[in-house]
This record gives sequence, C-alpha cells and structure tokens, in this order.
Amino acid sequence: MPTETTRETSREAPEALESFLPLAGPLQPSPKLVSLVAPGSFEADQYESLRHLVRWSAETHGHKVFVVTSAAPGDGKTLTSVNLAGALAHGAEARVLLVEGDLRQPAVLAMLGLDESAHPTGLVQVALSGSTLHDVVRRDPKHRLHLAPAGEPSGSPYDVLSAPPVSRFFEDARRHFDFVVVDAPPAVGFPDYRLLEKLADASLLVVSEGVTPRRMLQLAVENVDAKKSMGIVLNRADVRDVSRYYESYYRPRRPAEPAS
Repeated sequence: MPTETTRETSREAPEALESFLPLAGPLQPSPKLVSLVAPGSFEADQYESLRHLVRWSAETHGHKVFVVTSAAPGDGKTLTSVNLAGALAHGAEARVLLVEGDLRQPAVLAMLGLDESAHPTGLVQVALSGSTLHDVVRRDPKHRLHLAPAGEPSGSPYDVLSAPPVSRFFEDARRHFDFVVVDAPPAVGFPDYRLLEKLADASLLVVSEGVTPRRMLQLAVENVDAKKSMGIVLNRADVRDVSRYYESYYRPRRPAEPAS
C-alpha cells in the first residue's frame, strides 16, 4: 500500500509532457554523469542497480518522490541524484523529473553543463511568485529527462520550501511523472532537508567511503526518517577488483578462426 505521503494520482497522457518547454541549451554533462555519457559501463551499471531498487519501491509501495541527501557536503549526493535520474530515464516509458532541491548550494545545472542564468525560474519562484509546474519544468528530449531548477535565490531556503505552493508543486509533479528525484541539502545541520523529506515518499542517504566522518554518519542516520529510508549509498568505494572482473567478463569474444 502507498505510504501516507503518497497520493492516488491519475497518470497524464504522454503528449502532456510535450507541453513542457525545452531546456535553454543542450546538456553538456560532466564525465562523472556516467548514466548519461557512458551507459553500459561498469560505473553506470552501479546506478542501474540503484534504479532497480527505486523501481521496486515504486511498484511495491506506490512511491514516486525520492529525496537524495548526504551526511555532509561533498559526499556526492548531487552526483547520485543526477545519475539515478539518468538511469531511471533509460526505461522506455519512464517519466522522470529531477528537482534541484538544495537551495543553499544548487549544483545540478552546473553538473549538467547548463547556464544557470538561462534558467532563472525554479522552486524559489514557485514559493514566492506563484510559478506553476509548467512555468518551472524544462525537458531534455535527448535523454528524456525533465528538470526543475532551484531558481534565482531569494530569502531563507527553509521559508521557501515551507511555502504551501511548493507542496502543491510536488502534488502536481506526481500527476505528470512516474519518478521525481530530489537533490536535497545534507541531512545534518540543514532543517530544510526535513521539509523535502516530508514531501517525499522515500529517501536515500549518500556517504563517501573514507571521507564522511563517523560522527556525521551517525547524526545523519538519526536525522532521516527511518520509515522512509531506503538505505545508504556508498560513494567513492574502491571497486577496482570488481571492475577488472566486470571488464574481463564482458570483453567481446574474438571470432573463431576459419578452418583451413
């Protein structure tokens, strides 16, 4: 059964997504966005595994909105958010929205190689000037991704995200999209994370191997809602041995020599 935050929403017709305006320019993704620039690679397949977990959550519990947070800045939550959204968009019928929800340090547009000044309307304008889903969301036809920017900064991020229009924005997003991935601020020290978590159905906590302090990880685990937590995503893990095995296993086979 869906969780309390999940609403029974009708699915919009495919042509409804065409009504969203395109991005102001083509994506120029960072090389680290392997789901977009190197699908099928060992690194990209790790996000395909995460995609499987999210799809299972959606199919089993009716979840649609997934918030991605971290224990501390620099753990890789934005990298995980964008790669997860890219992996989800590989599904033939998937309708995916990526939301730049970290209003303190928005990084999604920069990671995608987009000009922030060309996309000034976002969540901030939803809260302060009544902008709607169609005013904010832009589509990238090539990767079948939709993006909701943070928008031009104004006021306190907590006040922006607690505004009733933001809640209505997410309700509207549920009607248009199968998956809504939200890049949120870190779970420790930033109360606006709790606001986004409240609007979401499930959460993922990103930590960085060898970087995230143990105390920060402990605090982050205590701060996230245990009922919504899907677990921890380990970033920067040393998987060189596994990668070598993967490359060996999937190395193209040489054609047989013709008989003489």
